[in-house]
Amino acid sequence: MSQTQTQAFEQAEFTLVIERIFDVPREKIWMAWTDHDIRMQWLSPKDFSVVQDEGCIQTDKAYKACMINSEGKESRYAGEYREVKEPEKLVFTHVWQNDTCGIPDIETVCTVLLEEIEVGKTKMTFIQTGLRSEDARISHKGGWNECFDKLQILGK
Repeated sequence: MSQTQTQAFEQAEFTLVIERIFDVPREKIWMAWTDHDIRMQWLSPKDFSVVQDEGCIQTDKAYKACMINSEGKESRYAGEYREVKEPEKLVFTHVWQNDTCGIPDIETVCTVLLEEIEVGKTKMTFIQTGLRSEDARISHKGGWNECFDKLQILGK
């Protein structure tokens, strides 16, 4: 995605765009998003851990999950997979169920695009639309980047 495209996405209704380069094959990053045991290791910000991750990663299938922070506060969220195109695209909704990490009942849509930019190197573009404020975008950017930091370490 070009710098201009990224800026246009970010200006639209508080959309979040994060790009990361991983020094691993695209299939390995795809597995990190779709394998339950691997997701349990990285799909939470620092100081949080995943304690529940249920659902089938297939188009039109629901999921639910829960993270817990170091103080014992739960952050529950749920959604539905809208598009699953192995190994390049994953689209899912995300709705907070309580107010620990975000405003409950506001649906956002997350898109994960995986592009093999050379053998053994993957560009991941993460896009989250539907955020309601600049503060929400900043908060989610911090949380997702902490998750992706874990994914970066896991991928090595």
